[in-house]
Amino acid sequence: MNDIQKDVYSWSNYTDVLFVADFPSMSLENYISSDFTNVSLTVLEGEVAYNEENQMESVTLKKGLSIDVKTEKFHRIKTITPYPACYMYTYTNQTKQKFDIDRQVENANTKEPFSLLQELNYKVDSWARALSHLANAFFNLVYDVPMIRRVRVKRQA
Repeated sequence: MNDIQKDVYSWSNYTDVLFVADFPSMSLENYISSDFTNVSLTVLEGEVAYNEENQMESVTLKKGLSIDVKTEKFHRIKTITPYPACYMYTYTNQTKQKFDIDRQVENANTKEPFSLLQELNYKVDSWARALSHLANAFFNLVYDVPMIRRVRVKRQA
């Protein structure tokens, strides 16, 4: 299952897999939202009968066979072997994909690059604060008394 999962995840950042195991004569009714595309059902072990909503005949799937699953419809999967069946759904999550694309566009539009002087100022300030923390830690170890926090107060003229 780990190998299958790694393979499905390598298809894209938005694909996923869902494993299901079911006992003999048991069935699963499932609804696939329109948020998912490229949905397929693959039987890994056993034999199942696949039946879509408003469909009279079912399709029998044996180990290793797949079928495309229509979205926005209920479907039923029934285990027809005398031993448990295992199957998996693979799908692409469009909602996550759209969200990531929208976020990337938003981030690209809102980011303003720092000027070289601002970037240098941030680096120097970070180093000064780090050295201050190290000095406080040193004095705390030497004198066994925590140092007080120093806060600069700007005076108004």
